[in-house]
Amino acid sequence: MDELYNLLQKICRDCAELVKAEASSIFLKEGDELIMKAAFGYSQILINKASYKLGDGITGWIGEGNSIIANSIEEILAHPKWYGKYNKQLWGNQVSCHGMIGIPLISDNTTIGLIKVENKTNDNFTEEDKRTLEIFAKTVIAAIECKTELMRIVKGLYIFVLMPFSSAFNDTYKFGIKQTVNKLNLHCERADERIFTKSILQETFNGIERANLIIADMTGGNPNVFYEVGYAHALKKEVILITQRKEDIPFDLHGMNHIIYDNSIDVLSTHLERILNGLIDGNCFTKPISQSS
Repeated sequence: MDELYNLLQKICRDCAELVKAEASSIFLKEGDELIMKAAFGYSQILINKASYKLGDGITGWIGEGNSIIANSIEEILAHPKWYGKYNKQLWGNQVSCHGMIGIPLISDNTTIGLIKVENKTNDNFTEEDKRTLEIFAKTVIAAIECKTELMRIVKGLYIFVLMPFSSAFNDTYKFGIKQTVNKLNLHCERADERIFTKSILQETFNGIERANLIIADMTGGNPNVFYEVGYAHALKKEVILITQRKEDIPFDLHGMNHIIYDNSIDVLSTHLERILNGLIDGNCFTKPISQSS
């Protein structure tokens, strides 16, 4: 995934340089959300964390296929979709974005993401700047389409992980699950990795609803995980159960995909990769359900 990150970072830098902007970012579509995948000119802390639902804020509005050019704080604040969701993380306490161009990335008549540039360094953005980015966006789309890894992301192959939020499970998640998933050029996360404004339970429900596949660690019989697995089953999601001990998987769930890894990261990684490859080859990923804003 480092190669993909470097590619997107270079695209961000090139976008900013093309139109002499202070900052730029790339968002790619995952399910019904747009996730920041690269940024240039401001902190990297929001990469893979900043997200908007389609239609949510100016970014989500661009993600629906719209474009924008604005050249004043007043114009940006007056936009009906602006509400500054990540303004403090990007610019501090002040609204320091005084200019913006946003261009959707459209492949086969479907929006797969967007490019934004912010703050012209020497003047206002022009219609010529916008046309330049629109032309460059076609090159960006071609680069993404040539990368199977990126197309898997934008097509929404997304895995959500359920497990106790305990340090005892950190290695299981980081090396047994996430490293294995990344190796297959898929995307996964836990609820505690995301920036959110609602409760952790609601964010977990949102993750389950967005996901094509659920991985749930049943070790220790954690009641929260059991409850969340029940919700995933109610939505007819494909679920892979993992556990350190066979006894932690209820008898009536033994027929489901499951891995008993006996505290061995290597065992977990090996078996998880095999199951995931089988699901990919069999096109068994569940279609995410649609979410309203």
